[in-house]
Amino acid sequence: MQSTMPEGWKFLPRSADYLFAAYYQEKGGVPRIVLRQEDAGDLPTTDSADSAKPLADKLKAEFQGNEPQFSVLHVGENWFVRFEKKMSFRSEKAAGLFLVTVQGGKRYTIELLTLAEKKEEFLPALYRFAADLKVATAEPAEASMPTEEPGPGEEPAQPM
Repeated sequence: MQSTMPEGWKFLPRSADYLFAAYYQEKGGVPRIVLRQEDAGDLPTTDSADSAKPLADKLKAEFQGNEPQFSVLHVGENWFVRFEKKMSFRSEKAAGLFLVTVQGGKRYTIELLTLAEKKEEFLPALYRFAADLKVATAEPAEASMPTEEPGPGEEPAQPM
């Protein structure tokens, strides 16, 4: 997993609750960006708009009745399902913006939590982090099997 920290942001201490978290000004405040990981189950890798649809359907099912607007977008090399939730932070109106992708059998969620009136100011940081996100996926076992080249005067091995 690799990405670029948006300019001016600082790391939050490690936690079992997330892979990565950063804040902009106040360690205990907002805005903050958080990257979470969970098992993707049977969801396919989101490598196109079409392959992101099952993820969008799963997210819709998780929000039964109080469903936010979902959209599929391409940021950097990744495809995401995007949604927004009205939230609160210390009794103030806040916005939660979420980008979700499936890579290598894992579901990754990038969250931006910010005060509602500052949302537009911090969206570029969310998209910058998402655009630079690189997930190392395991190659299939066949592709990683070593191949043996025949030595001088030897015949190549033939499948049986």
